[in-house]
Amino acid sequence: MTSHALGRLMCGNVLSRALPRSVNEQPGILEQLGEHRGEVGLVLPVRRVPNVARVRLLSRLVERFRCSSAGGPAAPDPHTTHLPQTDALHWELSMTADWAARRVLAACGLAPAGDAAWTGEGTVLSLLPTNDITVHVIRRALPFALCGIPVQVADEQQSEKLTRYVRLLNHLLGLSSSALTVSDLPASQAVTRCQEEDLIVVSGHASTVTAVRQASVATVIGATRSCLPCDGHDITGTFPCVAGDPQEGWPGDFQV
Repeated sequence: MTSHALGRLMCGNVLSRALPRSVNEQPGILEQLGEHRGEVGLVLPVRRVPNVARVRLLSRLVERFRCSSAGGPAAPDPHTTHLPQTDALHWELSMTADWAARRVLAACGLAPAGDAAWTGEGTVLSLLPTNDITVHVIRRALPFALCGIPVQVADEQQSEKLTRYVRLLNHLLGLSSSALTVSDLPASQAVTRCQEEDLIVVSGHASTVTAVRQASVATVIGATRSCLPCDGHDITGTFPCVAGDPQEGWPGDFQV
Protein backbone atom coordinates (compact mmCIF):
# COMPACT_ATOMS: atom_id res chain seq x y z
CA MET A 1 0.00 0.00 0.00
CA THR A 2 1.34 3.44 -0.90
CA SER A 3 1.71 6.30 1.59
CA HIS A 4 -1.12 8.10 -0.21
CA ALA A 5 -3.53 5.16 0.04
CA LEU A 6 -2.56 4.45 3.63
CA GLY A 7 -3.24 8.05 4.60
CA ARG A 8 -6.69 8.03 3.02
CA LEU A 9 -7.60 4.74 4.67
CA MET A 10 -6.44 5.74 8.14
CA CYS A 11 -7.99 9.21 8.05
CA GLY A 12 -11.28 7.59 7.15
CA ASN A 13 -11.49 5.25 10.13
CA VAL A 14 -8.82 5.66 12.78
CA LEU A 15 -10.80 7.94 15.10
CA SER A 16 -14.15 6.22 14.75
CA ARG A 17 -12.75 2.68 14.99
CA ALA A 18 -9.68 2.91 17.19
CA LEU A 19 -10.54 5.26 20.01
CA PRO A 20 -11.36 3.70 23.37
CA ARG A 21 -15.06 3.05 23.88
CA SER A 22 -15.12 5.30 26.95
CA VAL A 23 -14.11 8.15 24.63
CA ASN A 24 -15.79 7.11 21.40
CA GLU A 25 -19.25 6.85 22.99
CA GLN A 26 -19.26 10.41 24.30
CA PRO A 27 -21.81 12.50 22.34
CA GLY A 28 -20.18 14.70 19.72
CA ILE A 29 -16.62 13.66 20.60
CA LEU A 30 -15.51 13.15 17.00
CA GLU A 31 -16.86 16.55 16.02
CA GLN A 32 -15.01 18.15 18.92
CA LEU A 33 -11.80 16.41 17.93
CA GLY A 34 -12.22 17.51 14.33
CA GLU A 35 -12.32 21.14 15.42
CA HIS A 36 -9.02 20.87 17.29
CA ARG A 37 -6.91 18.46 15.24
CA GLY A 38 -5.83 21.34 13.02
CA GLU A 39 -3.21 21.37 10.31
CA VAL A 40 0.07 19.50 10.54
CA GLY A 41 3.61 20.52 9.65
CA LEU A 42 3.76 23.40 12.12
CA VAL A 43 7.04 22.16 13.60
CA LEU A 44 8.50 19.66 11.09
CA PRO A 45 8.25 20.27 7.31
CA VAL A 46 5.72 17.92 5.69
CA ARG A 47 8.34 16.63 3.27
CA ARG A 48 9.38 14.41 6.17
CA VAL A 49 6.69 11.74 5.93
CA PRO A 50 6.02 9.00 8.52
CA ASN A 51 7.43 5.65 7.51
CA VAL A 52 4.61 3.51 6.10
CA ALA A 53 5.77 0.29 7.78
CA ARG A 54 6.03 2.01 11.16
CA VAL A 55 2.55 3.49 10.76
CA ARG A 56 1.13 0.05 9.96
CA LEU A 57 2.64 -1.31 13.17
CA LEU A 58 1.23 1.65 15.10
CA SER A 59 -2.22 1.00 13.64
CA ARG A 60 -2.01 -2.67 14.63
CA LEU A 61 -0.99 -1.70 18.15
CA VAL A 62 -4.00 0.62 18.38
CA GLU A 63 -6.26 -2.21 17.20
CA ARG A 64 -4.76 -4.55 19.79
CA PHE A 65 -5.69 -2.08 22.51
CA ARG A 66 -9.15 -1.70 21.04
CA CYS A 67 -9.74 -5.45 21.10
CA SER A 68 -8.48 -5.62 24.66
CA SER A 69 -10.74 -2.80 25.88
CA ALA A 70 -13.73 -4.36 24.11
CA GLY A 71 -13.08 -7.74 25.68
CA GLY A 72 -12.28 -9.30 22.32
CA PRO A 73 -9.25 -11.33 21.29
CA ALA A 74 -5.99 -9.44 21.06
CA ALA A 75 -3.09 -10.58 18.96
CA PRO A 76 -0.65 -12.38 21.28
CA ASP A 77 2.50 -10.44 21.95
CA PRO A 78 4.29 -11.02 25.27
CA HIS A 79 5.99 -7.64 25.02
CA THR A 80 2.74 -5.69 25.21
CA THR A 81 2.08 -7.10 28.66
CA HIS A 82 4.60 -4.55 29.93
CA LEU A 83 2.53 -1.68 28.57
CA PRO A 84 -0.15 -0.24 30.84
CA GLN A 85 -3.39 -1.45 29.22
CA THR A 86 -5.29 1.78 29.76
CA ASP A 87 -7.72 3.92 27.80
CA ALA A 88 -5.31 6.82 28.23
CA LEU A 89 -2.51 5.04 26.39
CA HIS A 90 -4.98 3.83 23.75
CA TRP A 91 -6.03 7.44 23.27
CA GLU A 92 -2.44 8.63 22.80
CA LEU A 93 -1.59 5.94 20.26
CA SER A 94 -4.85 6.50 18.38
CA MET A 95 -4.26 10.23 18.08
CA THR A 96 -0.69 9.60 16.93
CA ALA A 97 -1.98 7.27 14.20
CA ASP A 98 -4.49 9.90 13.13
CA TRP A 99 -1.73 12.54 13.06
CA ALA A 100 0.42 10.27 10.89
CA ALA A 101 -2.41 9.81 8.40
CA ARG A 102 -3.08 13.53 8.18
CA ARG A 103 0.62 14.19 7.68
CA VAL A 104 0.81 11.69 4.81
CA LEU A 105 -2.15 13.42 3.14
CA ALA A 106 -0.60 16.85 3.73
CA ALA A 107 2.59 15.71 2.01
CA CYS A 108 0.43 14.71 -0.98
CA GLY A 109 -1.29 18.11 -1.00
CA LEU A 110 -4.60 16.61 0.14
CA ALA A 111 -4.73 18.10 3.65
CA PRO A 112 -3.72 21.47 5.11
CA ALA A 113 -0.12 22.00 6.17
CA GLY A 114 1.39 24.90 8.04
CA ASP A 115 4.72 26.68 7.94
CA ALA A 116 7.28 24.69 9.90
CA ALA A 117 9.08 26.37 12.77
CA TRP A 118 12.14 24.15 12.25
CA THR A 119 14.11 23.08 9.18
CA GLY A 120 14.06 19.36 9.99
CA GLU A 121 17.74 19.06 9.07
CA GLY A 122 19.18 18.14 12.45
CA THR A 123 18.24 15.92 15.37
CA VAL A 124 15.71 16.36 18.16
CA LEU A 125 16.21 16.50 21.91
CA SER A 126 12.96 16.24 23.85
CA LEU A 127 13.18 17.34 27.48
CA LEU A 128 10.55 15.60 29.58
CA PRO A 129 8.99 16.37 32.96
CA THR A 130 8.99 13.78 35.71
CA ASN A 131 5.26 13.10 35.48
CA ASP A 132 3.32 11.26 32.75
CA ILE A 133 6.41 9.95 30.96
CA THR A 134 4.33 7.69 28.73
CA VAL A 135 2.21 10.57 27.42
CA HIS A 136 5.09 12.96 26.89
CA VAL A 137 7.28 10.48 25.01
CA ILE A 138 4.41 9.74 22.61
CA ARG A 139 3.48 13.38 22.08
CA ARG A 140 6.85 15.12 22.09
CA ALA A 141 9.27 12.50 20.71
CA LEU A 142 7.57 9.66 18.84
CA PRO A 143 6.21 11.81 15.94
CA PHE A 144 9.73 12.87 14.97
CA ALA A 145 11.04 9.30 15.20
CA LEU A 146 8.22 8.05 12.97
CA CYS A 147 9.34 10.60 10.36
CA GLY A 148 12.91 9.35 10.43
CA ILE A 149 14.35 12.12 12.61
CA PRO A 150 16.78 10.84 15.29
CA VAL A 151 15.34 11.73 18.70
CA GLN A 152 16.83 11.70 22.15
CA VAL A 153 14.69 12.10 25.25
CA ALA A 154 16.01 13.29 28.56
CA ASP A 155 14.76 13.97 32.04
CA GLU A 156 16.68 15.30 34.97
CA GLN A 157 16.54 12.08 36.99
CA GLN A 158 17.71 9.76 34.15
CA SER A 159 15.03 7.32 35.30
CA GLU A 160 15.18 3.64 34.47
CA LYS A 161 11.44 3.75 33.77
CA LEU A 162 12.05 6.11 30.84
CA THR A 163 14.76 3.84 29.41
CA ARG A 164 12.55 0.75 29.60
CA TYR A 165 9.62 2.52 27.99
CA VAL A 166 11.67 3.88 25.09
CA ARG A 167 13.13 0.43 24.39
CA LEU A 168 9.63 -1.04 24.39
CA LEU A 169 8.30 1.54 21.94
CA ASN A 170 11.25 0.92 19.63
CA HIS A 171 10.47 -2.79 19.66
CA LEU A 172 6.71 -2.49 19.15
CA LEU A 173 7.00 -0.01 16.28
CA GLY A 174 10.04 -1.52 14.60
CA LEU A 175 12.16 1.57 15.14
CA SER A 176 15.92 1.30 14.85
CA SER A 177 18.01 1.49 18.00
CA SER A 178 19.13 4.99 16.99
CA ALA A 179 15.68 6.36 16.09
CA LEU A 180 14.48 6.98 19.64
CA THR A 181 17.03 6.92 22.44
CA VAL A 182 17.53 8.14 25.97
CA SER A 183 20.27 10.69 26.55
CA ASP A 184 23.20 9.56 28.65
CA LEU A 185 23.16 13.00 30.28
CA PRO A 186 20.54 14.66 32.45
CA ALA A 187 18.36 17.20 30.67
CA SER A 188 20.22 20.24 31.98
CA GLN A 189 23.48 18.97 30.46
CA ALA A 190 22.11 17.38 27.29
CA VAL A 191 21.08 20.76 25.87
CA THR A 192 24.70 21.92 25.65
CA ARG A 193 25.53 19.24 23.05
CA CYS A 194 22.89 20.38 20.55
CA GLN A 195 24.00 22.15 17.38
CA GLU A 196 22.44 25.07 15.53
CA GLU A 197 20.53 22.80 13.11
CA ASP A 198 18.97 20.76 15.94
CA LEU A 199 15.62 21.13 17.71
CA ILE A 200 14.97 21.06 21.44
CA VAL A 201 11.39 20.47 22.59
CA VAL A 202 10.79 21.50 26.19
CA SER A 203 7.79 20.17 28.10
CA GLY A 204 7.63 22.29 31.21
CA HIS A 205 7.44 25.80 32.56
CA ALA A 206 8.05 28.90 30.47
CA SER A 207 11.02 29.73 32.69
CA THR A 208 12.61 26.42 31.70
CA VAL A 209 12.19 27.26 28.03
CA THR A 210 13.93 30.60 28.60
CA ALA A 211 16.81 28.92 30.42
CA VAL A 212 17.26 26.35 27.63
CA ARG A 213 17.31 29.07 24.98
CA GLN A 214 20.06 30.83 26.89
CA ALA A 215 22.09 27.61 27.13
CA SER A 216 21.80 26.33 23.55
CA VAL A 217 22.24 27.52 19.96
CA ALA A 218 19.58 25.07 18.73
CA THR A 219 16.00 25.96 17.84
CA VAL A 220 14.00 25.71 21.07
CA ILE A 221 10.24 25.17 21.18
CA GLY A 222 8.32 25.03 24.43
CA ALA A 223 5.08 23.20 25.20
CA THR A 224 4.13 25.04 28.36
CA ARG A 225 0.34 24.99 28.66
CA SER A 226 -1.62 22.33 30.51
CA CYS A 227 -4.62 21.56 28.30
CA LEU A 228 -6.25 22.16 24.95
CA PRO A 229 -9.31 24.33 25.64
CA CYS A 230 -12.76 23.44 24.43
CA ASP A 231 -15.38 25.53 26.24
CA GLY A 232 -13.03 25.70 29.19
CA HIS A 233 -12.40 21.99 29.61
CA ASP A 234 -10.21 19.37 28.01
CA ILE A 235 -12.00 17.92 25.02
CA THR A 236 -12.77 14.49 26.39
CA GLY A 237 -13.32 15.26 30.03
CA THR A 238 -10.87 12.43 30.75
CA PHE A 239 -7.75 12.69 28.65
CA PRO A 240 -6.20 16.18 28.46
CA CYS A 241 -4.64 17.18 25.16
CA VAL A 242 -1.70 19.40 25.98
CA ALA A 243 -1.53 22.43 23.73
CA GLY A 244 1.40 24.63 23.02
CA ASP A 245 1.81 28.21 24.07
CA PRO A 246 2.06 30.27 20.85
CA GLN A 247 4.67 32.46 22.52
CA GLU A 248 6.85 29.41 23.05
CA GLY A 249 6.38 28.00 19.55
CA TRP A 250 4.64 24.66 20.17
CA PRO A 251 1.43 24.72 18.10
CA GLY A 252 -0.32 21.88 19.88
CA ASP A 253 0.05 18.14 20.15
CA PHE A 254 -0.66 16.15 16.98
CA GLN A 255 0.13 19.17 14.79
CA VAL A 256 3.89 18.55 14.52
